[in-house]
Amino acid sequence: MRQILTKRSLLPLALLGAAAALFVLPPRAAAEAESLAAPAPRPVPVRALRPEAVEGRLEVQRYTGTIQARRESELGFERAGKIARLQVDLGSQVDQGQVLAELDLAPLQLEREAAVASLARARAQRDEAVAGPRVEQIEIARQELRRIDAELERIQREAARRQELLAEGVSAPEEAETLAFAAQAMEAQREAAAQGLQELEKGTRPEQLAAVEAALALAEARLAQIDLELERSVLRAPYAGTILARFADEGEVLAAGTPLVTLQESAALEARMGVPDALADQVEPGEQVELQSPRGTLAAVVRAALPQIDPATRSRTLILDLDAGAGLAGSTVAWQTQRFRPGQGHRIPATALVSSRRGLWSVYLVEGPVEDARIRRQEVEVLHAGSDEVIVAGLRDADRVLAGGTERVVPGQTVAIQED
Repeated sequence: MRQILTKRSLLPLALLGAAAALFVLPPRAAAEAESLAAPAPRPVPVRALRPEAVEGRLEVQRYTGTIQARRESELGFERAGKIARLQVDLGSQVDQGQVLAELDLAPLQLEREAAVASLARARAQRDEAVAGPRVEQIEIARQELRRIDAELERIQREAARRQELLAEGVSAPEEAETLAFAAQAMEAQREAAAQGLQELEKGTRPEQLAAVEAALALAEARLAQIDLELERSVLRAPYAGTILARFADEGEVLAAGTPLVTLQESAALEARMGVPDALADQVEPGEQVELQSPRGTLAAVVRAALPQIDPATRSRTLILDLDAGAGLAGSTVAWQTQRFRPGQGHRIPATALVSSRRGLWSVYLVEGPVEDARIRRQEVEVLHAGSDEVIVAGLRDADRVLAGGTERVVPGQTVAIQED
């Protein structure tokens, strides 16, 4: 039996087909429907500013250095010996010329006593030589010469008489020869006595006087040498300062030149720092500057810039004098300088910089209407970099620069400007 579909029975099916047609649409129609249904994305809000044109920049440089004592020495004895007394300890404050230590002086003192005696004898001999023979010595020499003359005359008469007796055959030849030899010996004795009297009458010879003068000078030099050794046996402070180190104690034997203590000068301090060669040429000796230290601001005076460039730092050493008590040796100080460098450029925030290719820098420019602007990359040259701001070349006064948030956008992106 065939089922007959009436108009009323087809109505539900028509409604079902119409509903299916609403849900199954072509792709293009579906996309248009979706675009009409979803709102368009809003541009990213960004803050843009106009770069500030500058005719130059004020460069601030900071150089650091250390405070040092002007003099610091390792002191020791100039001669070897045993330490007898050590009168200072670590941290002792000493004055210039103050005794720091002494060696055992007993051996040198004995040598000095002997040298004093030798000097006294040399002086007496010199005085005697300068004064010459006394009158009494000359008179004694004359009397001795007269005695020899008388004895010689007696021997000669006796010899003549013996010769006569020998001729008569009364005397033996031996007696005559004995008297002849005695006469010859007496003549030699007389010649020596006469020569001695002549020398006494003439006084001291120049060569004798020179000899005693030389002996006196030698005795004086020996005493002076011992006194110098005694002085070298006492260690004194060459300047006022503080004892920083001690390397030996009493009773130890030190070689000559071995350090005993380290002395640091306390009357004057200096600061040393490395600065560029150009800056070293600009400062003048006597120029007053201010240094910053942990104790505050210190007044300093430029003493000199050493004429030598450090091969490691490529800088020159600047020496500045400080007042006593301005700081502690080893403390760090800083010198801040300012210099105006002319040049065209624009000042922007440091946060506006974006790294570019090959180590260069760029910024993002915001171009177009406020509500529908676009991001464009612009290469720039950094002329000066500070902690918060930089000065660059490559911008115009009318440019609008993205001040920050550069990581949120890319070139070509649409943004909304919040202009300062």
